Amino acid sequence: MSLDPKMVFVLRAIHSEVCEGVAADAVTIRTHVASRLLEAAQGGKTLKRELKSIGRAALLEATTIDRRRRLSHGHGNHPLEFHK
Repeated sequence: MSLDPKMVFVLRAIHSEVCEGVAADAVTIRTHVASRLLEAAQGGKTLKRELKSIGRAALLEATTIDRRRRLSHGHGNHPLEFHK
């Protein structure tokens, strides 16, 4: 299913909002959130509040997975770098 330009704009804005505090080099996390948002939109989800919720859930999922991966490899660093 192809997305119209307006929906692409909405998805980009939601992705930016959800990933606001994520470091720019946390590509795996940002990609996971983008992927989940695209899947949702292609599946017919179009409400902004619903997409934000999906994006936030994807961010939580991605950071949890990344944290577990880092800990299993002996790294204790957290992947998020929050900017003020």
